[in-house]
Amino acid sequence: MAKVLLLIGTLAWVASMQRCSATDHLPPDQRQLGELFPLTIIHMNDLHARFAETSERSSKCKAAEGDTCIAGIARVFHTVQ
Repeated sequence: MAKVLLLIGTLAWVASMQRCSATDHLPPDQRQLGELFPLTIIHMNDLHARFAETSERSSKCKAAEGDTCIAGIARVFHTVQ
């Protein structure tokens, strides 16, 4: 009985994958790529920890005292622009 249920489950999974398979939707003529919607994905890992700029030692940045300031959402915004 367990083998029959396993077989039925496997067949159901294979049948469902046929409907959910990934396909390539790029135009056949590569010159048409310029007409597609441009999309840029920017991934930033652990942004919440670097929202405000910090020093290289991960302490509060004190540029007036000679610290080199890194990170910060303003730097990200400037780079993306």
